[in-house]
Amino acid sequence: MRPVIAVSLERSSDPARQRPWRTGHRLDYLLTTYCELLESAGLQPLLVPVGADPARAGDLLGRVDGLLLSGGSDLDPGLWGEAELEPGGLVLPLTEDEFARSRWEDALVKQALAARLPLFGICRGMQQLNVSLGGSLWQDLERQAGRPGHPGCEDPFQLIHCVQGVLPGDELSRRLDGARVTSTHHQGLRRVAEGLEILATAAGEPEVVEAVRLRGASFALGVQWHPERMPQAPSTQALLEAFLDAVERRRSRP
Repeated sequence: MRPVIAVSLERSSDPARQRPWRTGHRLDYLLTTYCELLESAGLQPLLVPVGADPARAGDLLGRVDGLLLSGGSDLDPGLWGEAELEPGGLVLPLTEDEFARSRWEDALVKQALAARLPLFGICRGMQQLNVSLGGSLWQDLERQAGRPGHPGCEDPFQLIHCVQGVLPGDELSRRLDGARVTSTHHQGLRRVAEGLEILATAAGEPEVVEAVRLRGASFALGVQWHPERMPQAPSTQALLEAFLDAVERRRSRP
């Protein structure tokens, strides 16, 4: 049987028909590119909506072989002890859906690491990994760090900037070095959590962390860009190989 990977979903209540799809309905959703990426590696995605009770995260993860945290809207800054920034620019008031997702995925990360379940975080997923391990975020790179971030462009699949591998002697960092990637984010890692090592930063912007990995026995990897939008890229294949290898090693343990 193919390894089963739990994939977190975005949630949005939209009574005013404003975000994200202007339907007026409450939605749990995921872009198909995430599932297509996993399936291309022989993995079976299992879509996981935001849970009502974070205490049940461990029960769910006991049934799967890995966890992928997808991208999405901003995290609750209360997780690292800050109040929300005043709205403006790309900063929007958080909704209860975003608070609920932050609590739920915080529990998913902690339970996955406790069970040594391989974890792959994409964009928001990398940020959640960092925060759950005790790190913090720039709530807005432009307002707080003097950097514009990488807000994307009209075509979200367009490659918009390069990353630079920064961990000497590390094979994955080397394979990420020079990769052109597509990003959509205005937040970023501020205080990198203890235990995370930086694999890559934005080229010419060393303070903008682009890829991290957890040191030690558990496997947790995160990137700030969207590899699922560029499945044939060598950098995407390097990330998939690392994740798949961790999944297979865990499955092979007695």
